[in-house]
Amino acid sequence: MRALTVLAVILTLLMIGLPAQAAERFLAPDGDDAAAGSREAPWQTLAKASEAAQPGDIVILLPGEYPGQLAPTVSGTAEAPIVFRSEPRLAARLIGTGDESHAVVLRDLSHVRLEGLHVRPDPSDGRWILMQDCSQIAIEDCRMEDATGSMPMHFERSEQIQMRNCVVQRYKGHNMFRVSHCTRTLFEGNSISRTGHSPMQLYPDSSNRFMVLRGNVFHSAWGRPFEHFGTHDVLFENNIVTNAFNGGRSASSNAKFATTRGIFRFNRVFRNPHSPINLYPFRDVWVRNLRIYHNVFDDNGGRGIGVISSRDQVQDVLFLNNIFSRNDRHGADLQLTLGGGDAGQVRIVSNVITASDPGATVLRDYGEQLTVRAMQEAHPERYVGNMDVSPGYVDPSGYNHALAADSPLRDAARHLAFAVGDGEGALIEVTDATCFYDGYGIDGEQGDLIAIGSPDQKARVLEVDHEASTLRLDRDVQWQDGDPVNLPWSGARPDIGVYEYGPNARPSVQVMVEPFEARPGEQVTIRAVCRGELQPETVRWHLGDGTVAEGLQVAHGYAEVYDYPIRVRVTGADGDVHHATGYVVVAEARDPSEPLVHTTWEAGDERAWWLWKSYRPFPARYEQRVDDETGRAYRHIYAPEDGGRLPAQIHPRDWDIDAYPRVFIRYRIGEGVPVAVTLRAFAGPGGVVAASPSAQVAEDERLVDNVLVDDEQWHEIEIDVRAIRDVNPGVAMLEGMRIGAAPADAVDEGDWYDLDEVIIGPATAD
Repeated sequence: MRALTVLAVILTLLMIGLPAQAAERFLAPDGDDAAAGSREAPWQTLAKASEAAQPGDIVILLPGEYPGQLAPTVSGTAEAPIVFRSEPRLAARLIGTGDESHAVVLRDLSHVRLEGLHVRPDPSDGRWILMQDCSQIAIEDCRMEDATGSMPMHFERSEQIQMRNCVVQRYKGHNMFRVSHCTRTLFEGNSISRTGHSPMQLYPDSSNRFMVLRGNVFHSAWGRPFEHFGTHDVLFENNIVTNAFNGGRSASSNAKFATTRGIFRFNRVFRNPHSPINLYPFRDVWVRNLRIYHNVFDDNGGRGIGVISSRDQVQDVLFLNNIFSRNDRHGADLQLTLGGGDAGQVRIVSNVITASDPGATVLRDYGEQLTVRAMQEAHPERYVGNMDVSPGYVDPSGYNHALAADSPLRDAARHLAFAVGDGEGALIEVTDATCFYDGYGIDGEQGDLIAIGSPDQKARVLEVDHEASTLRLDRDVQWQDGDPVNLPWSGARPDIGVYEYGPNARPSVQVMVEPFEARPGEQVTIRAVCRGELQPETVRWHLGDGTVAEGLQVAHGYAEVYDYPIRVRVTGADGDVHHATGYVVVAEARDPSEPLVHTTWEAGDERAWWLWKSYRPFPARYEQRVDDETGRAYRHIYAPEDGGRLPAQIHPRDWDIDAYPRVFIRYRIGEGVPVAVTLRAFAGPGGVVAASPSAQVAEDERLVDNVLVDDEQWHEIEIDVRAIRDVNPGVAMLEGMRIGAAPADAVDEGDWYDLDEVIIGPATAD
């Protein structure tokens, strides 16, 4: 009996150390926290779920709205994570707390998963997710939108974080999503768009390391696509960057990609109305050891990419096997712009650099503007093997950047690296180890599958030693000095651009969308084309409007006008997972009689906020006001100090001056305030088309002598912007219009003007 008693005590002590049996717990808006937490008797509040969830539990949120805060208090384990899941997906909406708090707070936790939650706060200051001091957190298939509180999503001091297949969008503020002091973080298959300044910001400077951004669609629409401030060890691959806009709260349309040891590959950067990316070092941030290869930069309003530095902070940058095409078509046909620092630190090798017409001047290189041929003759040590030819896209009008069978870009690329010396084994020295990825130690990640010597000898990269320029592989191989070391290829040489063709090619997926631009309700055919040795087992789509689908081909109709990010995940027969991206624009046919822009600043004018820029150049201030007498809304721009800039700028997409030659402005100006209206072209001169009497405008800057009345009363003016052709005859599209101080040093603190209504539209009928 005594032995049995001792055994019972031991078993009891052991059970005390174990968590309660993992179970499914349920939550419903009409539940009861005193209930059992079963499907039949669910709990009600996020507070109850946060407190009660234990390792291994799956907390299922049934459809409905959930106020309060999801803030788990216990971590899961690797074998028994805690899961919070919406059933069905996106049917559970977290609406927040009624104040500026985040709807989800993850602090000092590990092994927690969020799946399928819709985080859309109701309160005026609602935020989405705050994560601090966490590890092994997964956020899958969640939708964060329509926040108003500052910085609605922030990941801080965390590691091994994975965010997949999520939508982050629509924040009418400055920076939407910040990642700070994080390491070994994966962002895969997400859609990120629509905020005033930076949709996704890796900041402070140099605080993040080992980051993978794969298969995402950055379609910012209201501002720049993203910002990397000195991130170390970054893989940015298979993403789309499109619709970057020089908007009302963004300093410019350019994404910042200031990184050290970065790889930017297999991305498509296209259809941005302005310049999309600038490798821009500043403060103590460097662009260093960066490899930009096998990308497409096509049909962007400005240059495809720029490396512009006012300080000597660019070191060892290589552009290899990229396509630059049709960029800056309404400007100077510049495909690539380089400047600042040491020119010898940037090499341009085996790229296609071409405008609409081959043979044009397409490069601006440290003060020189030359053709590809002239640049290679002038700087052969930096410009090697580049071509100015038509890429031979399958469908350039539909942004299908696959190469036709007769494209000159097939079998035309340079290898990424070459073996150094003869040898055998699992450690190989190469000429450029920085081109390769080893997984960064991120959970579930694998290094690159590469081919050594020929496409038939393959191995997986386990570790990259950048100092020794060696690759440690998962198997023994043999090589001779000068053997190519590359991602698997087919044919004599790899292909230039995003895709590789042929049976031995690296596995990859292309998303094909037909038509690229559709009407609401029109059927769109979406296909996944698997290339190389990829044999697809499962194919799962996120179609951009909340719909998911399966199979290599789907047909789908989009109900609403929007630009939809398409993401696909393909799992091969070998278990490897591949991501790809697509994009479809759904729009009504444009009525030529309707204006391109009609701004009133009334409550229903949703576009004014992201179209008009009045916060910079500094110093500047503006307010939204309502006229006491008329009840009309207007924008009030004023100088916070002497030398205020008084800006109101607009850069609308597709401002065709023959289709939209008329500008109408209803305004009033403080007495004696110097204000001018200036037109800007993508290239070449612009000029002033209206000015107040005190504005100081040189005669050669005036296009017409329209006068802005400065008597503090409301006035109206009409301007024909085709006047710009007097100084710039070839202009078809305008880059923008700027209203502001002329000059700034003539402005006194408190000077002001107001804008009540602005129309950019077709000519008025006689």
